[in-house]
Amino acid sequence: MTIAVVSAVILPLLAACAADPGSVNEARAGASAAPSAHSAVLPSPPPTTGPSATPSGTLSGTLSGPERSGARSLTGAPKDIQERELAIDPTPDSATPVPPASAAGSLTATIPRSPTCGRPAPTTPAGYQRALAELPAAEWGAADLSLSVPMPDGRVVWLYGDTVTGTDSRHLTSFVHSSAVVQDGGCFHVSRHGAQVLPDDSLSVVSWISAAVALDATHLLVATGQQQLTGDCALCFRSVGVRAAVLTLNSHGDVGFQRWLTRWAPAGGVGGVNWGAGMSRDARNITVYGISRTGYARDVYAATVPVAGVLHATGWEFGSRPIATGIDPAGVSAWHDAAGWHFTTARGGTVVRYDTSAGLDRSRTQPAAYTSAAVGVLPAPRPRQLLYYAAAHPEAHLTGGGLLVTICRNWLSNDQHSIASYRPLYLSARR
Repeated sequence: MTIAVVSAVILPLLAACAADPGSVNEARAGASAAPSAHSAVLPSPPPTTGPSATPSGTLSGTLSGPERSGARSLTGAPKDIQERELAIDPTPDSATPVPPASAAGSLTATIPRSPTCGRPAPTTPAGYQRALAELPAAEWGAADLSLSVPMPDGRVVWLYGDTVTGTDSRHLTSFVHSSAVVQDGGCFHVSRHGAQVLPDDSLSVVSWISAAVALDATHLLVATGQQQLTGDCALCFRSVGVRAAVLTLNSHGDVGFQRWLTRWAPAGGVGGVNWGAGMSRDARNITVYGISRTGYARDVYAATVPVAGVLHATGWEFGSRPIATGIDPAGVSAWHDAAGWHFTTARGGTVVRYDTSAGLDRSRTQPAAYTSAAVGVLPAPRPRQLLYYAAAHPEAHLTGGGLLVTICRNWLSNDQHSIASYRPLYLSARR
């Protein structure tokens, strides 16, 4: 997501949606346009001395010293924050090489772990909301997007988009384009003290996570979109690609970038589709969802690729017909369980779930029929507030058996809002 400074009190974080990692809908420029899964309006620090206009992706007059890829240190931040810079750790875990294709399908691997957390996981949306609020403010303050990836050892990796840190919206200390929080029962650990997960290609080309699955106990596959920042405004960016990366997870709960895949979603299937709007997997195959690139009502397609072949872009099969139409451009959140394949999306003020008991028919490359049902209602937004992108977290066990859903929150006003109001909102929907 990009950043563009539009006033002394707000910071619109790039308006690109997780379901549209490779393109931007021009209609988003209006205040009434459909929000995108990666858009967020976060508060910026009061202006300081320095330039009044900077390229999109920086904080006007607040950057100090040479920038490193993924680091956004702010003047006025505590000295330890400035020295740490919350930068990407460029060295992957030496003990966790990327799995070979022959082993990538296993979800049974185990790794040495730090002692398991003694606190039980939250069982209510309010419990998860409190967990975010209790994270160290110097490492994680607020973010948009909210993807959860259950790991074979029982931990859950939460992946976020543009992320700011600070005790309140007037005292922000850093900004990164992606972050991770690792949940172990009722304990939540900010990965690498808030370091950016994905490296930027340059100061003006950034990466946004759009979907993720576990490859094994120590590796995750993430789909991402690359955007070129082109100016000072909130929509001054353009698509420059879609690709995927392998992340590592170590025993301490730190997530690291390992490498970009050399190929992702080879040519095939329907044209004009961005693959990586959502992902889910069973023991052998990954289902990758793609979304059409333009319009307020998008079409969703499905493809499948063997887990053992995804690292080398082999074995892809593309569905030739959409599995759903009229989808909100903010995107989908997908998962697989014993009942089949599912994804959620926000449609107006409603959370809608799509389900099928069968995946893609690999013999005919035709998608299974999905049924849809309204499973939840978004709260009424406050004036000039946006609520968007319904991400499901089925691994959470809520009291009453509900489906945990997060909704991104955003503001269109130039007023100062509490940093808590930019964090994802946790709700319970019908399973």
